[in-house]
Amino acid sequence: MASNSAVLEEDRSNLSASEDIALLLDTEVLLQPDVCIEPLVLGWNAFTFLLAPGAFALYLSKRLLPLLDDFIEDPGAHADLAADPSMYGGHFVCKQEADKPLIAALAADMRHRGADLLTFADAWQKLNQRLQTTAQGQSFNDFYPQLPPALHGLVELVYDLHHRPAVRLFEELMADAYPLHALTQLHVHRTAATERDFFMCTPRLPRPQDLMLDWRLDDPRIDRLASLRTRPARLGDLRDALQLDERRLHQFAGLCRPRATSRPGLPTPAGTGVAKGTVRVRYFGHACVLVQSEEQSILFDPCFSMEESAQHFSVHDLPEHIDWVVLSHAHQDHFNIEMLLQLRSRIGRIAVPAHNAGMIADPSMKLMLRQAGFLNVMEMQPFDRIEVPGGHFMSLPSTGEHCDLDIRTKHAVYLNLHGHKALFLVDSDGRDVHLYQRLLARVGPLDAVYLGMECVGANLNWEYGPMLGAPIKNQHVESRRLCGADCERAMAIVGVLQPKEVYVYAMGQEPWMQYIMGLQYAADSVQLVEAERFVALCRAKGMRSDRLFMKAEMTYASGASPE
Repeated sequence: MASNSAVLEEDRSNLSASEDIALLLDTEVLLQPDVCIEPLVLGWNAFTFLLAPGAFALYLSKRLLPLLDDFIEDPGAHADLAADPSMYGGHFVCKQEADKPLIAALAADMRHRGADLLTFADAWQKLNQRLQTTAQGQSFNDFYPQLPPALHGLVELVYDLHHRPAVRLFEELMADAYPLHALTQLHVHRTAATERDFFMCTPRLPRPQDLMLDWRLDDPRIDRLASLRTRPARLGDLRDALQLDERRLHQFAGLCRPRATSRPGLPTPAGTGVAKGTVRVRYFGHACVLVQSEEQSILFDPCFSMEESAQHFSVHDLPEHIDWVVLSHAHQDHFNIEMLLQLRSRIGRIAVPAHNAGMIADPSMKLMLRQAGFLNVMEMQPFDRIEVPGGHFMSLPSTGEHCDLDIRTKHAVYLNLHGHKALFLVDSDGRDVHLYQRLLARVGPLDAVYLGMECVGANLNWEYGPMLGAPIKNQHVESRRLCGADCERAMAIVGVLQPKEVYVYAMGQEPWMQYIMGLQYAADSVQLVEAERFVALCRAKGMRSDRLFMKAEMTYASGASPE
């Protein structure tokens, strides 16, 4: 977490300045704009692979604890890397030597409270190693009696069609056997978006002014807390509703501002300002797009700023009720549980791609969401279609961005709303142009295509390393990357689809994405150069095209060009 100097200067209206909070219990308050409501698992940001017990066990064993042990061994080396801005997002702990005792205490706590998960991880790894050396195609009957207790009733041993052994995990039963509820917390703190530590490699060490809440992620009090982004409430009522003792009440007051000194920016009902027969598309940054008609609102991959600004849309620009949230895949910049929890009370239903059941590196988004209190989640198989007032959306096959692993929790999404036909290709890589010919035959002519172009991404080990079952040559690691399309492949895609408009998005350059993406491109980076070249070529072919950044808005009449 950022140091005290990195925290925004305290607002003069900060309630913690009062020595007697009791005098302010009748004051209506809102959260300060820079407050983060960050879910944690054993002290770490609750990203995808920490929300699934099987994957978390391997991350704990092979990534998180070794990283902390390395810091404890040589904190100066980590501090030197942390001091170099160009190294942001690397595999080091962004802390100082003075933090060594706190890191050592956290590592000990992780080992103690995560002991059962570590036992599972050891058993899982040893079983996989044994299968790779001894399972040559014979029946697995003799293997089951030798399974260690940590795996009893949780796995199935299988061969693929090439007679290669593998272990399938019964994920629902794993969640029963190794529940994470007792390991979760909510870390509420004031930190500027650009001062947040990279989520994957630095644990969250609370400061004295931070509020730590030992809540489950499905706790309904999170909804009340998150509503303070836009809806003021009496401090006294909040003390009771959030069940805050005197110490936590003082901490909480320091995270609030009186309503009198703020602009509430209350959300409006879905579709307000959208004329009948018209579709409005608002770009909120990265891959987040809100599509609205008079009667429907559909939000794709929410990950946006919570702070009001003329430069971008924020939580204040969302409708009070979001009919559908559509998630494209399980990477943190698209499936962000921190963001989703703060929208939970507004969301009607969530649509997610179906996963590769049993594969430990491809956990169920539906199960993770359910454990976070989302009950109306629909898994979509390819070509599943969901009807909405004025149209429908459909799940389509998508390739790319997953390092050639058999990850199935990913899809492109086709949307037809009041005759406006858009295809959200997200991070599709375009390696097989024939796929888009077949998709076009299914969906027909398109008005708009949205395509990510992070054409050089992190390598295989960056995200999936802890879950790999065997070593792999370095040249293969480097060749398998979290990549989307480059200019050549993107042009091949639009050459087939022939849309009227093409938008490059999901480039991760908005400031609030920094702690997730771990990168900030230079102007001459290959990713931006390829994207700008692609936009120019699309324009030369008569298509409306832009690289979206921060904020955009387009409105459409049925079958018309954007206004």
